Amino acid sequence: MRFILLLLSTISLAAQTPKPTLTPIGLRVNGSFPGQSFEFEPIGYVRGTVVDLYLTASDLIAIDQEASTLTSFTDDTGKDLLKSPDGGESAKFGPFPKINAAGTAALFDVRSPELLAKSAHSVTLSGKLMVKTGSVKAESVNKQVSLIKGAKLVSGAKQFVIERVDKDGRLALELRTEDAVDEIAGLSVIDTAGKKTAAVNRMSSTAEIAGRRIVTLGYEIEASGDSFDVVIEYWKDLKEVEIPFTVRLGIGL
Repeated sequence: MRFILLLLSTISLAAQTPKPTLTPIGLRVNGSFPGQSFEFEPIGYVRGTVVDLYLTASDLIAIDQEASTLTSFTDDTGKDLLKSPDGGESAKFGPFPKINAAGTAALFDVRSPELLAKSAHSVTLSGKLMVKTGSVKAESVNKQVSLIKGAKLVSGAKQFVIERVDKDGRLALELRTEDAVDEIAGLSVIDTAGKKTAAVNRMSSTAEIAGRRIVTLGYEIEASGDSFDVVIEYWKDLKEVEIPFTVRLGIGL
């Protein structure tokens, strides 16, 4: 097994206004080893080649991994890391990108199941990164909602159904929808005394059920009660921005 850390050598990025910057902050190369199992692997282990990337931009809301594309992923020996030669899994954008609270930076990775050639000294990858941005928020207020399973909430044309309510200690809600939720910026409740409490988003998941795309959002709220005004915040100016990129990394610190 090899582990190699690679840092920035050169970067080329298509112009944007304001111009985003994309910086590689490391690269992991891991092979297989005797006795390997899910219970016996290094922390964060991913077999193959993984490039970790740091993006700075304005008003970041989400990285759209499904819409993003890789067009090239090679090392300097000419080995193609984009597609497996045996027709197996191809290189892709990794799961669970992170965006900071200010919406000015993101962390994500690009990964291939293939290993760099042993004689490789650099790696180059190109593609188009799709990000969603927004800076102006608006609110939809759902008046006096009884927090019970099956209750409905709306935000513009989007509809949500309360799937689960837990009132043991802090209030916990799970909402389900078949609509896209990228423009949802937050949720809060207003009690009968007029106190507004922001919810904390604890989870988000997407599943295909009988050909339908179901999104589940989980929230926790420091509030108690059975009925609230439920406020759903959303981005009025949601946009999808394309960022073409080419990144070359050389071995060494």
